[in-house]
Amino acid sequence: MSSGLTEAEASRRIAARGEPGESRTSRSTATIVRANAITPFNAILLALGLLTLVFGDWRDALFLAIILTNTGIGVWQELHARRKLDELAALVQPHALVVRDGASRSLHVTEIVVGDHVLLAPGDQVVADGALVSSTDLLVDESILTGEAKAVARRVGDEVRSGSFVVEGTGSFDVAAVGADSYAERIAGTAREFRHPRSPLERAIDRLLYVLLGVTVPLGAMLIVALWKQDVAVNHAVETAVAGMVTLIPEGLVLLVSITYAAAAVRMARAGALSQQLNAIESLASVDTLCIDKTGTLTEPSLRLVALVPATGVTQDELGVALGRFAASSEGRNATLEAMAAAWPADPEPTDDVVPFLSRRRWSGMRLGGVRYVLGAPEVFTLGELDALARDHQRAGRRVVGFGVTHKAFPDDAGTLGGVRPLGLAVLAEELRPATRETIAFLNEQGVEIVVLSGDSASTVASIAGDAGIPERGPPLAGDDLPDDDLELDRMAAEIGIVGRISPEGKRRVVESLRRRGRYVAMVGDGVNDVPALKASRLSIAQGSGTQMAKAVSDVVLVTGDFAAVPAMVAEGRRVLRNIQRVTKLFVTKSVFAAFLIVAIGITPAEYPLLPRHLTIVGTLTVGIPAFFLALAPSDGHWRTDGFLREVGRFSVPAGVAAGLGVTTTYLIALNVFDLGLLQSRTAATTALIIIGLYLVLVLEATSTRRARLVGTMCGLLFVAYLFVLILPGLRRFFELAIPNPASIVLIAVGCGITIGFLWLTDDRFIPLRSRSR
Repeated sequence: MSSGLTEAEASRRIAARGEPGESRTSRSTATIVRANAITPFNAILLALGLLTLVFGDWRDALFLAIILTNTGIGVWQELHARRKLDELAALVQPHALVVRDGASRSLHVTEIVVGDHVLLAPGDQVVADGALVSSTDLLVDESILTGEAKAVARRVGDEVRSGSFVVEGTGSFDVAAVGADSYAERIAGTAREFRHPRSPLERAIDRLLYVLLGVTVPLGAMLIVALWKQDVAVNHAVETAVAGMVTLIPEGLVLLVSITYAAAAVRMARAGALSQQLNAIESLASVDTLCIDKTGTLTEPSLRLVALVPATGVTQDELGVALGRFAASSEGRNATLEAMAAAWPADPEPTDDVVPFLSRRRWSGMRLGGVRYVLGAPEVFTLGELDALARDHQRAGRRVVGFGVTHKAFPDDAGTLGGVRPLGLAVLAEELRPATRETIAFLNEQGVEIVVLSGDSASTVASIAGDAGIPERGPPLAGDDLPDDDLELDRMAAEIGIVGRISPEGKRRVVESLRRRGRYVAMVGDGVNDVPALKASRLSIAQGSGTQMAKAVSDVVLVTGDFAAVPAMVAEGRRVLRNIQRVTKLFVTKSVFAAFLIVAIGITPAEYPLLPRHLTIVGTLTVGIPAFFLALAPSDGHWRTDGFLREVGRFSVPAGVAAGLGVTTTYLIALNVFDLGLLQSRTAATTALIIIGLYLVLVLEATSTRRARLVGTMCGLLFVAYLFVLILPGLRRFFELAIPNPASIVLIAVGCGITIGFLWLTDDRFIPLRSRSR
């Protein structure tokens, strides 16, 4: 093995390179910070604002200030989230095992320089470019660089490039390019380019925005044509057009969704979970099937060697010493070898003819002192009298591995291992994580089905799963029991609960089969053998103690490695989904109301009942402020991932139409029957709309008596704020309002009564506390 650079030379090269030693913010973190781009809606609002400033009254352009304020709040919230997530992301950024001064040490990617000798093991991320100096069965996943999903073999002299991952085997290379001269700068950004499609909620909101845009354009055009036909003054036309069209646009909805996601990501970060995809938070609420590995998820990642079962003619000490030599001399030791090395310490010895462990062949081997040793699953040995003992230990939830010697040469990948004389069995114990049973109980209560996919024996996995409280959905299966035909696998997928001795590709096929059956599948894993299933799942969750490859392709990383964090994550995702669904109803109700008003009054010669500045204060008090607080507040009650637009429409269409009926009735009677004048009539319409809007907030959020009191108090305070606008002369003149006279107050009550009565007759969901299923 190369002795590598000296530490002094490496330090000199880092100083000469002039690059910062601190880690860069990964693009995974930046995905949480959504840029507030110029959407078609924003473009329309900016155009309307400019028209108002040029041809109308500048006070009617107040909505521009609201938009800028909202954007500023959103940017601040997202930057705050980014800082928190950067702190957490630093804990899971790539490291490499580098040889310096003849000794190996783990270094951050930014500490690696040209000339360093880097060691590679399964799951490692290649963090620089270079040529291989050694290679043993090395397979590299270069899909993020080439688009080719199949891992490729790399031999001595071949180039490896940053951004790829080691799938199997071991190797080492001398670094030839780092930093801006290599692919290292693009690692975090490209590692997830394959990721999942947009979440159901994101797609639903996209469709909603397209629908609203499709309604806004023709209604706006109809309003403009009507004003042109009426030959009204330019300032009056701009005033009416802006009042009609601004209300149609849900100007804060996308921003609010972004803020809600960012705030949820911060909450998850405090619990030790790093969200690497924006839609991962909402996807947590959609999960109905959770596929997990056993070791490191249900159980602690470390193992204990609890028993040795020697074969006939072999003493326990002989078996233990041989196992200790094998473990001490192995490179890239896994948890099994670490447990053996701890129980039977030994000095490393020179080795040759090394065959590293691979999940698909289930054994590893090496030659020590002229003897070829084999360590692997009991199934690859002819155990004879030891077979029954191995099965007994497996049924008791123990991990069992066989150990033996062979006088035959090790076969290649296509060959079969044969001629192995067993020396005995090693029995290892795993402990359930402290909160595993509580975590499983929560998931069972929430209707999340759990599927255990493990490389251990099916009987061992079944025993651990039963101890954890996972319900039986069918008999435990071995990976070889799964049918090769995808259609047949789909038919039996509903009965799959536990699969042992399953290969990485087998895990992927099970996940894909569950998805084809319409399940929203999450996968929890930590090893390179879990990566195909992580990629195939709708939501991938990696353990923070897992391999770099598993963490790089996952949507969420459990930095603390604690499976018990999953219930809080699921609850957070469902809270986000509930809140976004509720506040979306407020925004869409406002748009439906605007469409009703344009059709009912906007295209007629009558004066428009509301000025843009009236709609600004109405939108702020009844939609903007309530939505901002309620989107971030705790919540309970009904949630669903399907039928989002249907659910929004069932509330917003009748609510918007009813509000339009009440406001139009109040305005037209005040103006044409009571002859109260335009100022009093518009004040009555504005006041009625604010009362109706606050009532709808209460209807949406009053899911319990306690919550009804809290939301009612908030609505009362917002109405008091509106009363201050009416009372204070300066604000009253600015918004062009008047103190309502007795006739106006009566008409306000009539309009509100019409709206509320219409809603009560339509659906009892519009009666506070009547329905808990909102």
